[in-house]
Amino acid sequence: GLLRNASLQRCCELGCLSGAAVVQSMGAEISEEGWTWVHAHMHEGRAQALVRGSAAAVQRELLACYELIESIGRGVVYYGSARLKADNPHFVKSRELGKMVSELLGT
Repeated sequence: GLLRNASLQRCCELGCLSGAAVVQSMGAEISEEGWTWVHAHMHEGRAQALVRGSAAAVQRELLACYELIESIGRGVVYYGSARLKADNPHFVKSRELGKMVSELLGT
């Protein structure tokens, strides 16, 4: 896309300037069957019994985030893993980025 080689910070700045930004790796555009396939292959089939309910729950949660941003008018949603601890470098960078985006949005 247009911002393919831009830094994450620059993408967020442009998103904030345009009034809304959603940062996602995989989102609500994936069908329930798609979520089932992704989850099953990520876990090499070990989570077959769990995948149906969790895939649908994740999809509902993602859609709720989009609806919230639409109702507010602008915002940012971070999707991540609850498995990361506060001292993980990705966790730290995410917090820093969240603070910068919050400042850009004026919240």
